[in-house]
Amino acid sequence: IYDMQDMTGEICAKANIGDAGSLEDVRDGNVYTVRKYRDGECWMTQNLRLVGGRTLTSADSNVSDEYVFPATKIVLSPNDFSNSGSVYLPESYLSAAEPVKYGVYYSWTAATAGSGSDVVTTFEQQVSSSVCPKGWKLPTGAAGTGQYTKLIDAEEITRDHAGAVRLTEAPYNFTLSGILMNGGFLDTGLAGAYWENAAASDINAFDTYINIASSAGEDKILLTDAWGARRSDGRTVRCVAEKAEGYTLTFDKNISDGTTTNVPESVSCAPTSSGSCTITLPSNILENSCGADIFLGWSKEKLESLPRDGVLPVSGYAAGSSITISENTTLYGVWKWSGGSSTCGS
Repeated sequence: IYDMQDMTGEICAKANIGDAGSLEDVRDGNVYTVRKYRDGECWMTQNLRLVGGRTLTSADSNVSDEYVFPATKIVLSPNDFSNSGSVYLPESYLSAAEPVKYGVYYSWTAATAGSGSDVVTTFEQQVSSSVCPKGWKLPTGAAGTGQYTKLIDAEEITRDHAGAVRLTEAPYNFTLSGILMNGGFLDTGLAGAYWENAAASDINAFDTYINIASSAGEDKILLTDAWGARRSDGRTVRCVAEKAEGYTLTFDKNISDGTTTNVPESVSCAPTSSGSCTITLPSNILENSCGADIFLGWSKEKLESLPRDGVLPVSGYAAGSSITISENTTLYGVWKWSGGSSTCGS
């Protein structure tokens, strides 16, 4: 794929851990590096750089309804940010390398494309929209179980100064972009703060905070899924690919005559962090009324002729065995011709 908007849960699921590449955001032409980590998720490895003053649609963004993205501020006064949505790119960044490094700063309402409005006030209440490209979203926020927590645990990053520093290095490249509050920056070059998709109260939301300052207490160095972030402050955004909703395994009995025992038309499963899921096949042995065909098992390929040796192909699956899938899959019944005069079979 070439564009951020081409990403799907199925594509991410098929990628290997450590796979990385560059994709273009069709909304503004910005190119981002992305990577699949050991948590099984595909993440942006750079901060979002989308500026305001545009309309986001479901064709290119993580929104269900159109959202008029607020114009970008380049000069700030105290209290310029608000819950109604604010976007900020420092004027000095316009001709420097920092936009690529630090990205754009968003209030929580802007980061959630307006879905994080004043009516979203319940602790851990998640919103569905964001300024991320189509196929991507804000990381899930939940106390101790959000996606940042799962990423850091899966990557075995320690929650101390060494772990915080490690997150600023390849292949993670989290930036110490600071926090924008009260018209100025706090801790730029020492700390970074990243929005998540859940509210904490009527004035706060979830974020992840990385602090490499040597003076920081051990309990303030690496805070994932923290819930004290003021929604009107400016923080940066990393997007994570949306997961596949689930996969469907369809059963084609692959016989045109006779009756068979009851086998479901299909079953579904939700992918794990590996991007796949495992289904136990029905233990029912298919039978037909004409008696000329004997059921052997299942195959991903629809066989053109019935095996006369009575052996299930190596690639086949016996009744009651398991199959692991990472996409929608169809299994076809495999039958042995018994040599009778009936014409059962497909």
